[in-house]
Amino acid sequence: MLKLFLSILLFVAPLANAQRTPAPSPKTIQDASKALSEARFADAEAAATSVLRKEPGNASAFLIRAVARLETTKYAEAEADATSAIRLDADLIQAWLVKAEAQKRRNADAEAILTLKQTQERFPKSDQPYTSLGILYAQRDKCAEAIIPLEESLVRRPDNYSATRQLAQCYLRIGRASDGASLLGRLAESKPGDVEVRAALAEALAAMNNIDSALVLYESIVKNAPTRTQTYGAYAAALSGVGKDSLAFVMLTKLTELSPKDANAWYGLGVIAQSMRRLDTAIRSYKKAVALDPRNANAYFNLGIANQNRGFSDEALQALRRGAVLSPSVAPDAYNNIGIILRNERRYDEAIVAHKQAIALNDSAVLYYAALGHTYLDGQKYAEGKTMLESALTKHVDQPELLFALGLIYMRLGEPQKTEQIITKLDTQQSPLAAELRTVLKN
Repeated sequence: MLKLFLSILLFVAPLANAQRTPAPSPKTIQDASKALSEARFADAEAAATSVLRKEPGNASAFLIRAVARLETTKYAEAEADATSAIRLDADLIQAWLVKAEAQKRRNADAEAILTLKQTQERFPKSDQPYTSLGILYAQRDKCAEAIIPLEESLVRRPDNYSATRQLAQCYLRIGRASDGASLLGRLAESKPGDVEVRAALAEALAAMNNIDSALVLYESIVKNAPTRTQTYGAYAAALSGVGKDSLAFVMLTKLTELSPKDANAWYGLGVIAQSMRRLDTAIRSYKKAVALDPRNANAYFNLGIANQNRGFSDEALQALRRGAVLSPSVAPDAYNNIGIILRNERRYDEAIVAHKQAIALNDSAVLYYAALGHTYLDGQKYAEGKTMLESALTKHVDQPELLFALGLIYMRLGEPQKTEQIITKLDTQQSPLAAELRTVLKN
């Protein structure tokens, strides 16, 4: 943000010589300007305040103090100073922009938007208020609203770097990847050494499924900017998407070396290791992730599944229960897997409770009912299983997984004719399940 407002200093000299305000003390205003340019905000504020004691009508001093206060989180005071600068010189566009920025930073978005629209009306040829409004919308995850002001900014100044970058990112977020790639491609040509532009272009190409070109860019960025940690995760995701898990694993390992305290890096490494069946590495990675971010429900869930696949039931149950507590979205799958683990340990009553918890949280998931049905089956609770599955099938009509489980229970209850009827249905819906059920029936 400091860069955005350092151009204010260009306005100081004209204001000092303007007829609208008394001539300021050159030394004092120069001190204020110099302190601001060197990011010595307290000194800049003090120098500007000194000027204003002698010259309360000095718009440039109000503006310098507004920026200094903005950068030291004194947002209300910064807004007041910018308003004073506008009152003294309404043609000072930077004062309008600083006022809007102060309003934005104190989360008064409606006021900031109004200020920026007023700025657009007063300075119709300037790109700056359009850029600021577009960036405000984008920072609030309102990319659809950001696009028009950002496009308007580029109409006024086609080489506006900030507007171009932000517009390209917004295009990506709303699914216009080709438009984003087109903008970023032009920007990359004009700024071939800009790593951030090249990384954004790689992201756009990946979103367009132009994976080969994206991978070439990512490889180049990793080679030329090896400490840019953001590249490794995106590069790994693109590699994994085309089945290059081994190289993705290398990238994520490098990321954890560069950012050992990044929970997401360890989580990503765990995911790729788990997909490669490197379960011990996955478990170690997830443990690192939850140690760094104890509220990462997905990491706990995946840790539970990795332990489950590794045969560590107690550890799996502990991790899955923690994930269920942390996140309502994770909880249904967590409880269902808890039920499966408990079933495998022949703790059927506990397993049934867990499956029912999963269903209570998401009664549209057919697999939860099927899992509960198999637990009833393995626990020899055939009558209860039959009642539950027949009821579930009234809601999830002719779902193959439910029919298969019910067919098995009918066999245990000595009702082979009903199993035959289910096999006939499954023949037209999912023949492998029909074949498996037919084999069980014959044996």
